[in-house]
Amino acid sequence: MFCPRCGQQAPDSSQFCSKCGAAVELLSLNPPNRRQPKRLQLGPWIFLAVSVAGGVWLAGFIRSHIAHSAPLPVSREVVRAPHRESILNSSIRVGAGSSSYYKLVVPENATQAYVDGDFSTAGGFGSAVQVLVVDRDSFAKFRNGTAPDTLYNSGMASQSSIHALLPGPGTYYLVCSNPNRVSPGAPTSIEVNAVLHYMN
Repeated sequence: MFCPRCGQQAPDSSQFCSKCGAAVELLSLNPPNRRQPKRLQLGPWIFLAVSVAGGVWLAGFIRSHIAHSAPLPVSREVVRAPHRESILNSSIRVGAGSSSYYKLVVPENATQAYVDGDFSTAGGFGSAVQVLVVDRDSFAKFRNGTAPDTLYNSGMASQSSIHALLPGPGTYYLVCSNPNRVSPGAPTSIEVNAVLHYMN
């Protein structure tokens, strides 16, 4: 071996250099096993920092987007209730060649509207009448003597059931007509029970 200070060759067993007196150690071919200090692993910390920053940014973006956007429409289920309204439930007298009418109104938001009921006349021969359900335009035609488009038409009958499906909201008329001119002086008595139904 050699002195590390002066380079003088020294026997392998000596502890000091014979020339300069410096301590001499036997150099091993295998260096001593020194523990290397642990290197700080930055990968997981960088990932954590980026994740937190991304989460904060995303939360802020969502909060600002919700604050500046229009509110989402709230779905509200419409609960409809059945409505029943008596149009006529009495006896009426209609003269020969004349008529009586009753106005009925189906409101704007109503659905499934219809009229039902029945009628009958008192008397025998010549007591048949005609009962109609018409809309506003057809009622105007009827008043002008023109044949109307009807939603219900009993024809000439002394008794019948009434059933008319109404197409939607609007104004309608129940008409009791006595076109019979056989006995012009005797009005016909008609017992009418008519009801308007709809979901509101």
